[in-house]
Amino acid sequence: MGKKYCAVNTKYYKDSNISEIDHVLRNMTINVNSIECLTKNNFGFCFGNDDLKTHYKNKLKQAKKANKLALQSNSNTFIDSVLIFDSVQFEKCLKDGKKNEIERATKNFMNEYKELYGFEPIGFEFHLDEGTTIDTDKYEKLDIEEQEKYVAVDNDDEAFTTEYIKKNIHAHAVFLNYDFEQNKSCLRNMRKKDWENSQDLLHKHFKKLGFDRGEKKKTSKKDHKNKADFVRELELKTNELVENHYKNLQEKNNLLDQIIDHQNDLNRFDDLAFYAEKIKGFVLDFKEKNPKLISKLLILPKVEKLKDMAISIYDALTQKTDVQPILMKEVKPLKNAEIKKVEQDVEEKKKRIKKIKNRRKYGNRPKSNKDI
Repeated sequence: MGKKYCAVNTKYYKDSNISEIDHVLRNMTINVNSIECLTKNNFGFCFGNDDLKTHYKNKLKQAKKANKLALQSNSNTFIDSVLIFDSVQFEKCLKDGKKNEIERATKNFMNEYKELYGFEPIGFEFHLDEGTTIDTDKYEKLDIEEQEKYVAVDNDDEAFTTEYIKKNIHAHAVFLNYDFEQNKSCLRNMRKKDWENSQDLLHKHFKKLGFDRGEKKKTSKKDHKNKADFVRELELKTNELVENHYKNLQEKNNLLDQIIDHQNDLNRFDDLAFYAEKIKGFVLDFKEKNPKLISKLLILPKVEKLKDMAISIYDALTQKTDVQPILMKEVKPLKNAEIKKVEQDVEEKKKRIKKIKNRRKYGNRPKSNKDI
């Protein structure tokens, strides 16, 4: 058999994290880790005349009045020492009618904690409604030693199917971070050795109930996860999954953008090849039918240049040579407006050529090149 341990895991909070006390008192609308039908078995004690939360607020107000500089808006105002117990030994104590002894041992622990470190005791609450649940089929498959860690769940709700629970039994011992005798906060004076000694202090008061000393440290995270730890870990995992999904989505979107851009480039060069072929055909046809006129026109250099460019582009695009990548970088496809302008210029030239022919036919020849 393993140790019947008891251990301490202390954490500290600002007043803005008072919801931790609501978790201790099960005041939350939804208590993530708890089993509702077992919450009635929880028990605790407050060192004041009010409930634990109200007593904390009153003591905090009293401390701030005594020393305005001790607990400011960014200060840690209370600590929550989670007292962890072996569930089998704890259930045995309850079965043997030692609930009052458990309460008395906890009070003595908190009062001596105050004497040693100055923290003002507020109260404690034992949680007996958290743990690992299984149904009867799974329970019957366990060996005898493991079955001893589970207890039957007493529940009247027919919709509730879980029948056995291995309880995560613990208590929340809440202290105000203030020493009323010294009129100062206490946390800044705590050292690693003090936290280790708190383990000895808990064992001192619970060894008579059959408990062994816990691990020589604050207590590993596997021993207990309070609601804040549980939600924080869940949020981190969720954020990591969302971030990874977003990165993968961005990579897919970037790849899709590259494919679309590449397709657009192909479409533009298909259009360019089409127009290059048209221009090439038109220029060659026009030059063949009007050789004399072409030789006299002032636009000859432009026509030749346009013809050469059209032929070069068409040949490069249709022959599928290594020239294509070069053209893709250096030659931009004609825009619709530019194509339309070329067509308008050609039509205008045709009209002027026809006008010249008519003048020749009827004897009206142009006096100079300005008429062309």
